[in-house]
Amino acid sequence: MTAPAAILTCEHGGHKIPDDLKSLFEGHGERLKSHRGWDPGALELTLSLSEKLGYPVFYSEISRLVVELNRSEHNRTLFSDITGSLPLAKRKQILDEYYYPFRKKVFSHISRIIQQGGFIIHFSVHTFSPVIDGKIRNADAGLLYDPARKSERDVAARIAEALKQYSPHIRTRMNYPYTGKADGHATALRKSFGPGEYAGLELEINQQLVTGGGTGASELHESLGQAIEYALAKPLF
Repeated sequence: MTAPAAILTCEHGGHKIPDDLKSLFEGHGERLKSHRGWDPGALELTLSLSEKLGYPVFYSEISRLVVELNRSEHNRTLFSDITGSLPLAKRKQILDEYYYPFRKKVFSHISRIIQQGGFIIHFSVHTFSPVIDGKIRNADAGLLYDPARKSERDVAARIAEALKQYSPHIRTRMNYPYTGKADGHATALRKSFGPGEYAGLELEINQQLVTGGGTGASELHESLGQAIEYALAKPLF
């Protein structure tokens, strides 16, 4: 059996603000550059994995404070407290220009693979702050998945197994620091595609590993690429 198709997405790849919204974000520079505005290091990791593994990649560099690409339309945090008070027409314009095009590109790509009889694995790449509200996150890498989907459980377990072999000092935890069933891009796609068609995992990496400089980031890029390659080399069904 050939390896399944796979794609990479990066929903929080930058903290750019569209020109027509820049005045709205005056005074929010520090917040934009913090983890509240984007996922530092996530885009570099995503592009590195795409280059190493040859997977198609979809990413956005618009700040999550403009619109949250990793949330469903009904989620109350779709817009931040900065954009949430904008007139309905302006919020719809933001969705039309940034949210829907990104989501539709990913959805269409996955649909094409499945319509051709294939199975696809989606890796949604994120980074997390090492400390939140004064609490230290005790992990270097988190693998988020839906425990009810065997293919997702198996891929996550294989990645964790391989990371332990390639970089044993990297502390890997399952469904941490968030749960894989919480509202997100992969969660929404599971509603459209069955477990025999689609598997969606979020890769959550501690920002200290990918933004600290030195050899840490390059080692993580290499080890994670090898771990994903290992995980997808064996049949899932």
